Amino acid sequence: MQQLIVQQPIGEYKLYTLAYKVMDYIASSPDLMNELSFWDYHNFTRAEVPAEWIKDMLDVLHIKKDEVRVQIACAKGMHQLHYHIASHAVDVIMGDRCGVSNPTEGSYVIVGDNIIKPVQGQTVYFPHKVPHTFCDIQGVIWFVNIQNPPLEKPNGSDDYYWYEE
Repeated sequence: MQQLIVQQPIGEYKLYTLAYKVMDYIASSPDLMNELSFWDYHNFTRAEVPAEWIKDMLDVLHIKKDEVRVQIACAKGMHQLHYHIASHAVDVIMGDRCGVSNPTEGSYVIVGDNIIKPVQGQTVYFPHKVPHTFCDIQGVIWFVNIQNPPLEKPNGSDDYYWYEE
């Protein structure tokens, strides 16, 4: 009989710790942002954080690289509500400390029934199966994004679903 191995999700505290460490690393030298290669992912602009930036952090937190996806991302304009079935995520809002713009006065993040005014350094938790989105009509919301497990799987599947009422 084959045994099914279910991976336990990594706790929010560890994910936030990792996200803050990434943000601190970038803040130590904002020119590091120029080393990243950005691409479009469901109307978000994202870049993978290089493995060498986070290897020591992952070791200290006892997180395996394949358990998380660590990215720098930004949202501009209004994004459609979406959710993830298996993945949960944490974001830490970036800003001028990291060499990027701060969220504008009219920006917000929606998580379930909560509307959050993002400010630099703020954390946002995205539980699995909870609709969420970002909006900044006047500017851009930059954030460190940690997904557990990663949204995009090696087999090409994607844990990203548009929310429809």
